[in-house]
Amino acid sequence: MTKIIGSAVRSRYGNKTTWRAERWLVLVPKLRCQGKDIHQLVIEVTTYLVAEAVARTGDDSRLATLVSPVGKPEILDLPMFFSIRFLKMIWGASPC
Repeated sequence: MTKIIGSAVRSRYGNKTTWRAERWLVLVPKLRCQGKDIHQLVIEVTTYLVAEAVARTGDDSRLATLVSPVGKPEILDLPMFFSIRFLKMIWGASPC
């Protein structure tokens, strides 16, 4: 992760830039339905690196926010039957 941040800061502000950053990994889910042979709920989770970096270039200091996906998304396919049963188990007989 440090290489990703350092590379982004140096490409924007120059090779002699020094930097310091706070960083977080943020998981962003994306839901969709597929209806091939069996109707499925597809949950795709992408991990993003979010960094707030302070870049120092000689006599100047800049604050930059960097966001970049890390790795490839994780995908979970759930048949709708299991999704509906799970919701009924959580909410009781009537989910509304």
